[in-house]
Amino acid sequence: MTDRSSTIPSYRKPPIVEAVWSVQFTEMTWMFSPHTGVFWNSIKQRFPVCQEQPPIAHVVEVPDLFNVPPNQVELRQLPQTRQWFLSNPGNDIVQLQRDRFCCNWRKVKAQDVYPRFSYMKQQFEQSWDAFTRFIRDSGQSLPTIDQCEMTYTNIFDQEEGWNSIGQFGNVFTMMAWPSTPAFLPAPKTLVARLTFDIPGIAGRLHAVVRHVLKREGPAQEALMLELTARGLPSRIDHEGLLSWFASAREAIVRGFTDLTTDAMHGIWEREQ
Repeated sequence: MTDRSSTIPSYRKPPIVEAVWSVQFTEMTWMFSPHTGVFWNSIKQRFPVCQEQPPIAHVVEVPDLFNVPPNQVELRQLPQTRQWFLSNPGNDIVQLQRDRFCCNWRKVKAQDVYPRFSYMKQQFEQSWDAFTRFIRDSGQSLPTIDQCEMTYTNIFDQEEGWNSIGQFGNVFTMMAWPSTPAFLPAPKTLVARLTFDIPGIAGRLHAVVRHVLKREGPAQEALMLELTARGLPSRIDHEGLLSWFASAREAIVRGFTDLTTDAMHGIWEREQ
């Protein structure tokens, strides 16, 4: 991705709770519910559970962030849905809608640990191959890819490096609250959004910070950092997709390291 020869940072205890690989493309208007059932049958052994979810919006990076075109309302003959195909107990998910394919891992139980990039790569390759084979077997051409995304969602539990929301400077390098403010007390909550160009590839890194309330078990405050790399691969083929996702992963991990403090790196046991 870059000219840097240094090793990509790594953590023994990364705070990742979800990782998503997503490919967006022109709408497959020919695909209806019976077609998604055919695709599900091809992966049902690995993903035996199906759920229906609202669709994800079609998003493309624009050159000028200050001149974003207004959202356009598309009139469709039939409402679009998104299918979730889940493993058992639900850590791995394949998502499919007419203009998007996603492959993700999520933390379901407290003891679940992110299985690393190599596992995600293998899961994506198997599921993407099944998807493209389904399209060809349906007598259709592969849709035109117009954007790829990778998202890592991280949760920083309260009392792990910070205790109150005013201590967000303990976690993040890009902002801090003064210990003795002149007038305002410490904030009650926090939402922040930053956007960066990704060095070396055509794409952007979006960082969203939120103060959230965890609802699994006893309610507990937490800080969430969601990092999304979005762009278009230089080559729209199997190897081009994998190369883009490898660069996106590097951008996310390096960005995560830049945006968080050395003290937190110690808690997550940074290895390199």
